[in-house]
Amino acid sequence: MKVGTLVRIREGTDDDRLPESRVGLIVETETQHNRYRASELLYHVRFNNGRTLKFYKDFIEVISEAK
Repeated sequence: MKVGTLVRIREGTDDDRLPESRVGLIVETETQHNRYRASELLYHVRFNNGRTLKFYKDFIEVISEAK
């Protein structure tokens, strides 16, 4: 996944800031460093309600991959 990919946040992921559709656009990625496990990508997803939230790939379903 990269910037511009259209995604849906998986059911079971609870956050009051998520819109009902759970659909958003990846607008940024960052490497999350953690001393307890390997570094992971963290995806910044912007939604139609104007909010940008961060998710790990396990919580994201790709709708349409960016070209």
